[in-house]
Amino acid sequence: MSGNGTDADLIIAELTSSPPIPPPCREQHFQTVYNSLIEFSPTPMVLTGVPGTGKTLTKNCLLSAVTKKDSPYHIEDLVIVDLMGATHHNTPIRNVICERMGFDDNDVDIFDMLRKLHRVLIVVDEVDTLKGSSCVFLEQVAVFENCFVLGLCNDLAFRKEKWNVVPFRAYTSSELQSILGVISPTLSRAIGPFMKLLLSEAAPMGDCRRMFLVLKDYVLKFGCNFDVGKFFSYIKGNKAEDDMVLSHYQLLYLIDQLNLAENQTFTVENILLLKGVHFHFALNRIILKKWLDNLLDLNLASKTYKNTNTGVDKRNRSARQRGRNSVEVYSLTSKGFTFLREKRDLIIEQVRESLEAGRIARRKSEQ
Repeated sequence: MSGNGTDADLIIAELTSSPPIPPPCREQHFQTVYNSLIEFSPTPMVLTGVPGTGKTLTKNCLLSAVTKKDSPYHIEDLVIVDLMGATHHNTPIRNVICERMGFDDNDVDIFDMLRKLHRVLIVVDEVDTLKGSSCVFLEQVAVFENCFVLGLCNDLAFRKEKWNVVPFRAYTSSELQSILGVISPTLSRAIGPFMKLLLSEAAPMGDCRRMFLVLKDYVLKFGCNFDVGKFFSYIKGNKAEDDMVLSHYQLLYLIDQLNLAENQTFTVENILLLKGVHFHFALNRIILKKWLDNLLDLNLASKTYKNTNTGVDKRNRSARQRGRNSVEVYSLTSKGFTFLREKRDLIIEQVRESLEAGRIARRKSEQ
């Protein structure tokens, strides 16, 4: 896999250009959102899924499509109130909308102002963190004949009675390969026969966003001379990000092998003692605890402390109070257990693909 500086410049240009409309492998999601928008559905819509599954890409493609006058999706006189990145956790959403639109919320009737506009699209990120009053406000606005509310969130379990949920699953390896071919044909050709192997390392969880970040960063640093050994070294060198992204599916794959019942606990040692773990993963206690910390941050798992002598739960005590005989005990939360159950087939498929890619890479490096 080789290339020159000109190819590298072309790849960066392709990766930073506007994505095609509709977005590849998310055409149906795009059409679903667009249809609800042009009908100004009275039901707010929310796109849910883990990071890197195409939610923001679909949203960006939609905004681009409806604003370009030469686009077949263009909507005349549409006012877009894009609240992505707005701080709304402690501020009523109506105040944030007024601020974005340049009005003083003390001087205007927000409902009356929105009704007077011809067409309005309101886009809100992290809708799962909205206060109850803000949710009610958006539900009331969505009922207006000229308004459509679109939300995004990473919480797969997001459910609200008056919201239409559109789930985004992780991309498959073949979808990632197809997307790369559409977005950057030059990069796709440069990777050549090693594409599946490299993509399994760049985006082992089907994370499209990370795939492009990793490949773009690699090209910026090394050009498009793709060497398998160099690429794996580069991935390993970015370990902080790599650990965080790689861990979720790999750890859930291992936890699945413990055959846990809901609410059943496990320890680091339980996983380390699994047959074949050391052969499949470069796993030790430190890496495993980092992986578990990632699950805790995502609220997919919880942690308590048990005294090995008494079995007493030490959850709320300090390290000194817990004493030397306490061990960390983990369990999947209901969210984590549901996620594992619903995603089991995908987790097994992608982890096994990653393991096979690793074996191929090791065999090539030994030749």
